[in-house]
Amino acid sequence: MKDWTRHSNRTTAWLLGSAMIAFCASAQAQSLKYGGVLQAEVKRIIDEPDRWSTMRLRGDGFVSGGFGDDNKFKLALRADTDYASRMKKDYYPRRLDQEQRFNLDVREAWVDLPHDDFSLRIGRQYINWGEAIGVFVADVVNARDLREFVAADLDQLRIGQWALRGEWTGDDKQAELLWIPYPSYDNISVPGSDYYPVLPSIPGLTTVIQDDPERPSHRLSNSNWGVRGGFLKNGWDVSGFYYNSLDRQVAFARTIGVSTLTYTPRVGTRIWQSGATATKDLDFAVLKLEGVYSHGHEFSVNRASDDDGLVQQNTFDWLAGLDVPVGDDTKINLQVFQRIILNRDSDLFDRQHQNLASIQLTQPYGKFEFVALLVHDLNRSDYMFRPKVTYRITKDTHLIFGADIFKGQPTGLFGQYDNKDRVYLTLRNHF
Repeated sequence: MKDWTRHSNRTTAWLLGSAMIAFCASAQAQSLKYGGVLQAEVKRIIDEPDRWSTMRLRGDGFVSGGFGDDNKFKLALRADTDYASRMKKDYYPRRLDQEQRFNLDVREAWVDLPHDDFSLRIGRQYINWGEAIGVFVADVVNARDLREFVAADLDQLRIGQWALRGEWTGDDKQAELLWIPYPSYDNISVPGSDYYPVLPSIPGLTTVIQDDPERPSHRLSNSNWGVRGGFLKNGWDVSGFYYNSLDRQVAFARTIGVSTLTYTPRVGTRIWQSGATATKDLDFAVLKLEGVYSHGHEFSVNRASDDDGLVQQNTFDWLAGLDVPVGDDTKINLQVFQRIILNRDSDLFDRQHQNLASIQLTQPYGKFEFVALLVHDLNRSDYMFRPKVTYRITKDTHLIFGADIFKGQPTGLFGQYDNKDRVYLTLRNHF
């Protein structure tokens, strides 16, 4: 399944790009900056059947600058093509090849209009309300690119929103008002791709998964909106928010037939979320706290009498983390996370309590940098391990070798991809 703005993004990218280039060529544009990243990457799944899962060329580019007094703008585009599914046509579905053949996306396209202590940002943008590693708690606004599950860097996972955001900043206070008339949703690719969610089956029935998701129509009543406020006091950076939205997460409606079990992905159930974040420099470490109450997420149940196999549930997610510097260069990040389903249906597939812990180690050594992330389910032997080594060929050119390892039971968060372990090599050049 694609982010449902993908096709419109291709047309929008060219229109915005042409308009921005014309604008930059005008006498009003000031302090223009250009940059981006070109990268080639190959990834190979090492479990049977071993295969090349990614053979991708990707380019990210941006132009930014100012106009008028303090007004600013930025346009960032991404283009990529992936050849792996064409090489393995006997394994991957044709729909995946069509999705990966060529993509052009608008990553950012915004204009900042500041006035005194107030700033208005209009356009496609990232709205980062949380900064957890490996899990999403307070980062409730951005959609996510989950075509490779969460085994990707944060800048690759986030999908921006077309939004109007007003922000007021005082001496030690901040307030934010957000309106998203044109929401984006999580992108989980298409059935048959490597990291598509594993869905429950029923013995004796053939499982069928619909390619195209059910989505809300374009109406103002289907807008997302939110408010956020924060303050800084005694070294504590504290914020709270309320967000009313169409759920970005994909749920799978179920239909049981005579001989088939049909799943239809859908997004856009109306939910609301309220949460808070806090950070504090403790001298020896930086403490991060996040907590979010969510009302109305849809979860799957194993009750055959339920029409679509989905029920709405309320959850509370919380996270506590520490960023610990060791010496001059070594960094350690520690996190604990818990999800509590407050009104758990007795037939729910998910446990009432999901407990995770993670540790990330970053260690540079000369031209090398070693990073290892381990996320572990504390209720069962279920984990994701992501080590990688970066070699700086030059200041702007890096060679990266890494692996993504998933272990656990087939019903586990990570264990569902136990047979999808992979290694990868990436050549990246910044310009």
